[in-house]
Order: sequence, then structure tokens, then C-alpha cells
Amino acid sequence: MRAASMKRGAGAEGDTSPRTIPVPGNTNFTVTLINNEEWVRTADITIDATVNSLDVPANSAVTKQFTSGSGEVTFSIKDSQYGLMKMPVDIALTPLGESGGVASFGTEKPVNELRSGYMDVFVHVAWDTVINT
Repeated sequence: MRAASMKRGAGAEGDTSPRTIPVPGNTNFTVTLINNEEWVRTADITIDATVNSLDVPANSAVTKQFTSGSGEVTFSIKDSQYGLMKMPVDIALTPLGESGGVASFGTEKPVNELRSGYMDVFVHVAWDTVINT
């Protein structure tokens, strides 16, 4: 797997549309959220049309493992104050070992962002299709 970039039809500033992460089917993957601000954020991770919500409290981090099902995995992040958060249009995919991958990106409030740069919540998604336990 080579590093790739996922492109969307929106402008370079990003938008609040859900982002699809190409996790291979029937693969365990880990989601880590790091919340850099003072209110709760919620990630909605949709796997095969089922929404799994993961809350991250103020100024903290959470990690949870999921299984990808058919491989259709989308993310949206909500801010408890402003609603859906903006995500970048291009999300880089990086190889992880011989058979895995990593997608990392930041989010920001959709309005009243004093310090833009997608650093309100950091999202890290990692998977490997061959893990021996």
C-alpha cells in the first residue's frame, strides 16, 4: 500500500461532510480522538450504515477498536457548542507495515474559529489486515 490522498469535491478549506476512510473489509481498526479544547466532541463512526458514537471529553483523549464489516467506514465529528465540525478535504493515507494503513486528520469548529488549522480535535485511524494475537 502506498501513501495516498483522498480528495473531495469541496474547496481546500474543508467542510462538514462526512469523510470515508478506506479500511479493508472485516478488519479491526483503532480510532483515537484527542480533544484540545474545553467542551465535549463526539465522533460518529458509521460502519455499514450503523452509527457508532464515541465521545471525547474536554482536554482529553479516547481510543476504541472497531471492525470494518464491508469496509464502508465514514466519520463525522460534532462539537457540543457548534454542531458538525469541519474536516480537511484531503486526508492522507500512510502505509502501516506490509498490510495496514493510517489516516490522520484534524477538525475545527465550523464558525467562530479563532485559530484555524484543524487542531480542535485530532483523529487517528489505524489498521492492519494481518495481526497475530
